[in-house]
Amino acid sequence: SGSEALRAESLMRAFLGAMLRRHGERPQPDAVHAHAAGAAALSRVRDYIRTYYAHDMTVSDLAAVAGLSRAHLTRAFSAAYHMPPHVYLNAVRITQAQTLIRRGMPLTAVALECGFADQSHFTRRFKGGVGVTPAAWRSMHFASRP
Repeated sequence: SGSEALRAESLMRAFLGAMLRRHGERPQPDAVHAHAAGAAALSRVRDYIRTYYAHDMTVSDLAAVAGLSRAHLTRAFSAAYHMPPHVYLNAVRITQAQTLIRRGMPLTAVALECGFADQSHFTRRFKGGVGVTPAAWRSMHFASRP
């Protein structure tokens, strides 16, 4: 899926960056990367993710939105928002999923509406982000209502 591709690409870039830093490339402070990328470019990427969270997207797509290289975007976004783009995408999707679950939407529909590849992908990502499955979260939410 797109978020899996985005996650894999972000993780690979982080790994390669760590290897380059360890073996000779002089790292720059994260704040320098964030400042150099420009707040406006990063804002555009953040807004793009918030708007199109239900669609597949790659680091290349987001880099094009920002007008930056993929590596520069990933470093700058991580420095500015304290998480890489794929983690931010997942957080946006989970937040939207919680809203739809509160509205009573069936979980299979929530999964598709929020851009998850299927129900099991949705369940894994939701549990990873929230700590419980979507069904358990729904039960807790509705059980807590007066």
